[in-house]
Amino acid sequence: MDDVTKEEHELLNDLHPDIYHLCSLARKMHSEGMMAYLVMMSSRMLECHRILKETGSLYFHCDHTADAYIRMLLDAMFGKQNFRNEIIWHYKKWSNHGRVFQRNHDTILYYSKGENYKFNKLFGELTKDQIRIRRVGYNAGSQGGKPILRVYNRSKAADKIAQAKLEGRTVYYIDNPHKGSPLPTVWEMSILGGSKERTGWRTQKPVALYARMVEAAT
Repeated sequence: MDDVTKEEHELLNDLHPDIYHLCSLARKMHSEGMMAYLVMMSSRMLECHRILKETGSLYFHCDHTADAYIRMLLDAMFGKQNFRNEIIWHYKKWSNHGRVFQRNHDTILYYSKGENYKFNKLFGELTKDQIRIRRVGYNAGSQGGKPILRVYNRSKAADKIAQAKLEGRTVYYIDNPHKGSPLPTVWEMSILGGSKERTGWRTQKPVALYARMVEAAT
């Protein structure tokens, strides 16, 4: 808590009394450092909220250290009715922290500015459980009459063939191969050690993580 942070905290008492008291409570419940962090984030997030379009959304990334406090802060700022999802970003991490389970996820809190927010539903790839194979005929030109198999999305057996793949003498047709189940709130993404994307920054996020949020919200 330096002089600037103390001044920002006093300003919050005029701008948003609830957040002012929340920051004060964090000092008592956690530490002075947590209070300083929340004051710093509050002054910035109030500006983010002010300039955000009515159709806009906020994705706030945090770890287990402050996620509970940030959730209350954003509830006070955006309104609890505008909380949309708690997203778990799960990543590969190998370490030994002693007598606890391995920590290999962070939290992304997803809020909208209001009810008129932009949201594009995203879908994952088809899984084996979403695909069924049906025999539709035989390849007359093959020895022994190898079967021709057509693969459909269970939810929608489209007439148009989106993709055909030849494997040996058996033909597989896949309808709508890029539309699986709607994405859940657990996102598994990692930057592997040999990836060209890796910069060495300890808290680097995958580009795909940002891309998914942008694709969903714009």
